[in-house]
Amino acid sequence: MPKITLQQMIRQWAGAAHKFEVNVTNAEAQLARFAWETFRKSFTLKKFNSKGAPAWRSLQNPPKPTHVGLLHETGALKDSLEYRFTRQSKGGEIKVWTDEKKFIRENRNKQGQCFAAIHNNGGLTATRGSKASHIIQRQFMPVEKEDAGSLVGPTTYGDSSYMIDRLSKLHVQIFYGLPK
Repeated sequence: MPKITLQQMIRQWAGAAHKFEVNVTNAEAQLARFAWETFRKSFTLKKFNSKGAPAWRSLQNPPKPTHVGLLHETGALKDSLEYRFTRQSKGGEIKVWTDEKKFIRENRNKQGQCFAAIHNNGGLTATRGSKASHIIQRQFMPVEKEDAGSLVGPTTYGDSSYMIDRLSKLHVQIFYGLPK
């Protein structure tokens, strides 16, 4: 390893703080987009997009012979997924959510109600006695243990394993371009 002077080392590290901050911001923004893509892919996979997650239970009595598949009839739920990355002074915040305003366009849903949480968590989160209280869980986004309440059946808690793998790969990107 070549020897350098203190002055050379100071010059090498002069812009390192800014470079590091830019790398962290870029990695967080990439992770936000990846989270959105990961949860949208759950609809294609027909299961929560994580290693070992159980497949969605099929419908016992499909509504009509031309039924296109679980949670795919109109695509509204999948299309309602939004994401945002917000940079804050102490790190970034990544949010992925379903936008209730996107359900207003649905013919079958005159009130624009969003049943995303009921589909994701199962009917146990619906009002007792309503039709929605009988919806079987078809998880497409993470469920936190403290939010799960009395969910029954196989539920994947926390983040997708693919999200965790992606985060591990982004660690390398965070240090890219910094002095060695």
